[in-house]
Amino acid sequence: MWRFAFPLLMLGALFVLVPFISKPAVPVEAEAGYRLSSPSECLDVDALRSRSKNRPLRLASEADLVFLRGASLSELVGSVLGGNERQRRLAGSLLGISGHPDGIRALIHAFEREEDPRSLAALAMALAETRRTDALEALIDAIRDREGLAAYEACRALRKIYRLNLGLDADAWDRWLAATKATRD
Repeated sequence: MWRFAFPLLMLGALFVLVPFISKPAVPVEAEAGYRLSSPSECLDVDALRSRSKNRPLRLASEADLVFLRGASLSELVGSVLGGNERQRRLAGSLLGISGHPDGIRALIHAFEREEDPRSLAALAMALAETRRTDALEALIDAIRDREGLAAYEACRALRKIYRLNLGLDADAWDRWLAATKATRD
């Protein structure tokens, strides 16, 4: 029985895994609405890494840091939008702590369409670390509109960065955001 079942299981696994493994990278130009203000700008990776609590960036190897150190802003945004899973996490972490407006837009776009659990967690944490209103609104929208892992990761990132546990209640997070905006203004 296993002589016939095992090859069929392996063949089925190939049909499921091959589309995920061979997903082509999406160039930045192909994404609608992305006009980078300074695409050749490079970020100071070491300074940003030293002030971050972002786990993927803190645990990055030297080989990963070489990729990040040499990457321009357009390459980082391209990695977030269509790179492999490791590049998406690291580039997302770096763009999140940089607070660059082009990077924040790319993070929001990537978070809204991401399905990989590890990348989803890293993107949510990167958005929460930005402490910018548009990024926080995207996380709160994920709590309200998306189900499952995306809502959970958005809530977890907000809870970890702001040390406030409002659960999966998007209205409570909206009230909190409105109150913090009022105190900042």
